[in-house]
Formats: sequence, C-alpha cells, structure tokens
Amino acid sequence: MPLDRSVLLAVAVVLAGTLATAPALGLFAVPSGEAATYGEGSLTATDAALPDSGFTLDRGDYDARAYHLTVPAASATVTEVTGHPRVVYKLRIPGLGWTSASTTFLASADAGARSFTFRGATFAPDRVTRDSYDAEAVLLVRAGGEKHVLARANVTVEVNS
Repeated sequence: MPLDRSVLLAVAVVLAGTLATAPALGLFAVPSGEAATYGEGSLTATDAALPDSGFTLDRGDYDARAYHLTVPAASATVTEVTGHPRVVYKLRIPGLGWTSASTTFLASADAGARSFTFRGATFAPDRVTRDSYDAEAVLLVRAGGEKHVLARANVTVEVNS
C-alpha cells in the first residue's frame, strides 16, 4: 500500500522538529526553566483602600428582573513583587447568605498603583427583599500558605429597584 505524500511530509516535519530541538544538537534553544507557581511569592502593599460607597444591587429591565451586583474597585500600591502572589477581593453579604471573591495574580511587572476589580453577581428577584444589606469587603494577599489582610471595611449594598 503506497503512502500518501501528505503523510510523508507530516512525518518529515515532526522528525525535523524533534531533531532540531534535541539537546544533543542544540540548533534551537527551548526554554527549560521552571513553570510559574501561581499563589506563591510575596509583595509589599501600601495605601490599600476599599471604597465606602458604590456597592449596589440593580434590578434588571428584562423579563427575569434579576438583580445585578456592582462592586467598585479596591486599590493599593504594590512594590517588591516576587513570584506570583495573589490578591483577593472578597465580599460577604450575610443577609443574602452570600460570599464571593475575585482573585488577581501579580508578577514583578505589576508593581505600582493597582486597581482590583470584583466580578459582578446576579440574584433572583425573590431573593432580594430589603432596601439595603450590610456587607463586609476585604482586600487580602494569599501567598505561601499565608493570608495577610490589606484592608477590611463594613459597607452597605444599596438596592435599586
């Protein structure tokens, strides 16, 4: 059974690539460094701030009329970033029995003034029964199995029907 030219060409390309990157020949350098370990590392943070307003549950205009949670960005100035520490922006609304967090992994190039955003959430209309909810916002760093709180604030989530 004769081999198709395209099969022979594919085999030749694979063999040529394997030989060209083989350590014995060293025609092309392929990086062999360690993979980045996300969540490991450290940073120094100053001027960490959580907003004291702007947390809202806004009722949608569509048939479901669900409420969309809007959370304003937190901020901090980060320096001395080593590895890939993660900054966690957490919001807890006890009256809704709800907690969630958004995570940002940093690298040394991310040093400087930073904003940390929180992805929104959606709530069924029958779940939102008050005009406002007390909540706790936290900005923290998790790295090397440790947690360091940068800022913590009690905030009010306003409901807009």
